[in-house]
Amino acid sequence: MAGANQYIRQVLHHTEPPPPVNARFFYSSPIPIDDPLSPLPPPTTATASAKRPPKAFSEYDNAALDKAWHDLRRKILKYNEEQGEKSGSNDGSRSRAGSTNIQGSRRGSGSQPATPRSKPIRLPASSLSQVEGLGDGTSEGSAFGEATHVPDTTGNPFVRAPSRKQTVTTSRNERPARPQVKQHDTYDWDDDSHLLDQNATAAETKDVRPSSAPSNKVAVGVSRLHQVEMPNLQMTPIYWTPVHDEAAVIRGTWFYQETMLPVETAVANMLEAGYVDLQVWTETWKDELNSAVEVGAVGEEKIVHKLWPDKLPKPPDSRPSSRHGTATRSDRDDLLRAVTSNLAEGAPETPEQTRDRAVEAACDIIDISSGPGGADNKASGTSTYGYNGATRSYSSFGVIYANAKEARLLKPSLLPSRYYGRRPLASYIRKGHKLGIAVVRGFDQRIWNKIHPSKSSPRAAKAQQGAATSASNVPPQAQAKDDVPDENTNVTDLIFVIHGIGQQLSHRMESFHFTHAINAFRREVNVEVGSKEVRARFRRDMGGIMVLPINWRHSLSFEEGGYRDGSENPARNEFTLADITPETLPSVRGIVNDVMSDIPYYLSHHQPKMMAAVIREANRVYQLWCRNNPGFADTGRVHLIAHSLGSIMALDILSNQPTKVPQHLSDPTSIDLDAEQLDHFLFQTSNIYNVGSPAGFFLLLKQSQLLPRVEGPSATAMDDPIANTLTVCGERAQYGCPAVDNVYNIINPYDPVAYRMNAAVDATYSATLKQAFVPSATPGWFGVGTKSSSIWGGSTTAPKDGAQMPTLPRLPSNVEMEVHNFSREEIAEKRMALLNDNGQVDFFLSVGITEPIYGPSAIQSVADQAKEKPYTELNKDDLRWECMDSTNVETKSFYMLSDDGRVGMAQVIYSNVLGVRTTAQFTSKIFSQDPSKPHAWSSTNLSNLQFPNDKHDFTADNCSITISEKGTSYHIKSNADAKHIVDLKFTQACPGLVVGKDGTSYFGTDPQKYWGRMIHKFWPRCQVEGQILRSDGPVDFKGKGMFVHALQGMKPHFAAAKWNFANFHSPNVSASLMNYTTPPSYGETPVTVGSVTKDGQILFTGASPDTKPEHTETRSDPDSDWPEPAAVRFTWVGKTADGKDAKAVIEGSLGERADRIDVMGELPKFVKSIVQGASGVKAYIYQYTPKMTLKLDVGGEVTEEEGLLFSEATFIS
Repeated sequence: MAGANQYIRQVLHHTEPPPPVNARFFYSSPIPIDDPLSPLPPPTTATASAKRPPKAFSEYDNAALDKAWHDLRRKILKYNEEQGEKSGSNDGSRSRAGSTNIQGSRRGSGSQPATPRSKPIRLPASSLSQVEGLGDGTSEGSAFGEATHVPDTTGNPFVRAPSRKQTVTTSRNERPARPQVKQHDTYDWDDDSHLLDQNATAAETKDVRPSSAPSNKVAVGVSRLHQVEMPNLQMTPIYWTPVHDEAAVIRGTWFYQETMLPVETAVANMLEAGYVDLQVWTETWKDELNSAVEVGAVGEEKIVHKLWPDKLPKPPDSRPSSRHGTATRSDRDDLLRAVTSNLAEGAPETPEQTRDRAVEAACDIIDISSGPGGADNKASGTSTYGYNGATRSYSSFGVIYANAKEARLLKPSLLPSRYYGRRPLASYIRKGHKLGIAVVRGFDQRIWNKIHPSKSSPRAAKAQQGAATSASNVPPQAQAKDDVPDENTNVTDLIFVIHGIGQQLSHRMESFHFTHAINAFRREVNVEVGSKEVRARFRRDMGGIMVLPINWRHSLSFEEGGYRDGSENPARNEFTLADITPETLPSVRGIVNDVMSDIPYYLSHHQPKMMAAVIREANRVYQLWCRNNPGFADTGRVHLIAHSLGSIMALDILSNQPTKVPQHLSDPTSIDLDAEQLDHFLFQTSNIYNVGSPAGFFLLLKQSQLLPRVEGPSATAMDDPIANTLTVCGERAQYGCPAVDNVYNIINPYDPVAYRMNAAVDATYSATLKQAFVPSATPGWFGVGTKSSSIWGGSTTAPKDGAQMPTLPRLPSNVEMEVHNFSREEIAEKRMALLNDNGQVDFFLSVGITEPIYGPSAIQSVADQAKEKPYTELNKDDLRWECMDSTNVETKSFYMLSDDGRVGMAQVIYSNVLGVRTTAQFTSKIFSQDPSKPHAWSSTNLSNLQFPNDKHDFTADNCSITISEKGTSYHIKSNADAKHIVDLKFTQACPGLVVGKDGTSYFGTDPQKYWGRMIHKFWPRCQVEGQILRSDGPVDFKGKGMFVHALQGMKPHFAAAKWNFANFHSPNVSASLMNYTTPPSYGETPVTVGSVTKDGQILFTGASPDTKPEHTETRSDPDSDWPEPAAVRFTWVGKTADGKDAKAVIEGSLGERADRIDVMGELPKFVKSIVQGASGVKAYIYQYTPKMTLKLDVGGEVTEEEGLLFSEATFIS
């Protein structure tokens, strides 16, 4: 054993250390934390997460992480040294920085423990091994027990795994003995006594667990809202409980050349060990490669490095050294096997254990080669994604190190062979040809940027500009690049959002989690703050804005509910909410219990507990914020947004809040919140924004008034000290007298629980005020400027950059007061001014369900393009998904008319709501040929949405739409609904097209700065193959079809009030027409595009006004009140390619409708009526499938075509 250790030192200590590797940290998460427009985290399973490639931290974050990693490594070395000195001869084990533990390495390589476990044990995956005090590390039922706690080598910072000589299988409840380790306090590399196996027994071991083991946390991300915990390499949110935003972190050292994604941790360490073993960075290795090329296949066989060692031989007692005291090349060939064998005696039980042992040996080789003060060249963390997805160990592969940076992983059939004459190095690698799997040592940012270019859009640019950071003097731009810090990006205004009822529901329905909503809201704030119009209204000293959730409900449990008298009475009846809930209507009762029960709880004896939960959570988050942002407590401002029940609790808390925070609480970072048990906030609230608030109703219930606080610190109070008296104001502990500068009550006029608050100040005076609306500089509502303040500040300072701040004038009275009680009127006016600088509290939202009347000039119809260019043929790239990051609906629809007369459709609908949440649905429908039988209809929500192949394709779980290499066919496959399995192929039977230049109509008063658009792209005639498999058998759709790619780049009901669609096919002719009419906001402008094809060619295209649909007869639909079409005339007018006038007409009765769809039919009736009344949206779709005749007139030559028509008429508003 001593001889083997001497041999290791001979090989490694007499050569120059390898160059430091350019490591890169990655995280496995669906949320890109460096994107201020990152989507919300979807409900994620471990399997789904594993399908996603890891994301790279920014350059700025990576530099900080790597520095912290090496700093922690040195601290752990020092800690282990000190613990060794303190423990003296005591038994125990220490771990060193930079080694991969047994179970951690097993996770990295994707293998499983040899012995089954009763339940999974979460283990760290860091190569900064667990030191004492960082966790138990045991695994129930593991064959290795506490072998995770690796014994420390004497004074050097690297340690190998403990001997497995004494390994036994333990029971579930029995903890294995900790191996006895001799402690050393020297960095003498030649002192090898610490490498001797310790034959300790369980009786001789002692569990030593110091409490101050080194660890570290590094803030990361564009807004510094997440942190990476070291050494266990986990990324967690800083200010809230993780909601699918906790992620494993990987420190990569070797990377796949094609993607620059990290090689699996275990494989990377084996590659690095081989790199060290062969001394690839030296001139000697270059000479060996050149010699191998000259010799041929025999020579190339000799330079192949086996990625994983073969069966381990018994280690020799000694190794001869060369005459000059260095190891020979033949010595180095056995280095990894020798070190691996030295780790433990006895044959391993499984291949996984063999690999574990090899990885441990590799880590020791890497550590020793760099020395105790050198760089950490090991990969660390748990790999969940490998080459093309699944993780691999490449157990039979060999490696050829092509140069100091590049290597190739080759399977056995690609390795050099004298028998087959294979020469991969000379014939492929050196010529730059693709062979095997190319990997590179060290991360290359330039290549990464080329492979993964950053997305850019005006909205994203605004969000990046507006994103605030919680790291002092570190702007978001500098987190990706080394920009000069901009003080305006530092947060000066912190917004806490207090939720209302219903958060218990998020335990069962993930999408209702409040954190998701606030993450989305923060995105919108970033976009708004990034616009010049909004920033012009900021006070001069204002920087960034940060929005954080106050999740108070998740810390509470009311299951003790029922009767309590406090005594220990054995006859006491204890019951819970579950006990009194009947089993009937479980879904409805579950929602009522989870959502509505918070209200009676608050009105019960639980109220103090609920208020304390809000205070405790807000103070916890504020304290964390101040610790991460030194000086904020002195200069920053805190605002509250309180929703629903949250506004009631905020009113209660602020009514009891000290007018000024006591001096002994001025430094929040030094306060022990557990010991203090505060009944108020640690911060002074500048502004409170009540949203959807019933606070006015609660003031009425308690017969209280809304009053300003006497001696309040607001600007108005300072300007008018005469008003700041008890005649006008109230005192602390007086309900309705909040300690706050400004109160804003934001009211959505269609929110049934939102109440006014002006009357709670003075009913008579409030009746004289005109209704105030939240003004806006942009579509968002943050651009509020006031006469004497900004919405954030309550400050009279001038706006930034000398910009002219629009004023919100004090609104005049509607009528004179009937009784001129000037004393009362003056008091009311002063109270209003003290409560809000704008002179009133209530502000109504201009609800975005209708638009102003812009007129027809605000739409630039595609018909205008068609006058100059009738149509443009499509190529493959024109059919990419756009995936807009703002509100839109994008669809790919496939319509089938089979040879035997069956009509069907398949469609993917991809939606983005406000740039906040993206969803996708796959729908398919088979129209029944028997009127007595229902249509076969399926609509399924999709998850794990992806747009591979440069956005040409769409994939989701159990669903895909892929385009062919030439871009002439689509393959639609879906088994998302097991009762509706779709397998269809659409192939162009004539060229695809858009009408006009780009097929787009633009919405906006400025054509150069449009705010919406509508696009339709067509394959007007296709050959269809395939079927839809139902439970009663397959339905064959061999025949003809049509494909439409549509994009509504705005809110759908803003773009169109009604639609008409026609799709006609005969044996020789196909005709399609798409028409919509805009709502009154755009002058009820009709927009129509259409095409007629014949014999596989585009005959002509047309556009409005001549190409159009007409409902020649209608009948009233009593259920919807819409005029349902009974007979139609579809007209196409245009010119052929050779200039002939062309016209086509389909006219006649539609017959009985095939189907009517109530788009909002799934909503409860009362909800449906509210939506319809508020928005005017009442969407119905009428569908028809009659046989019709198309009359075609080309240059005076008239023909008729009998065929099948699929037609839709849609009414929206």
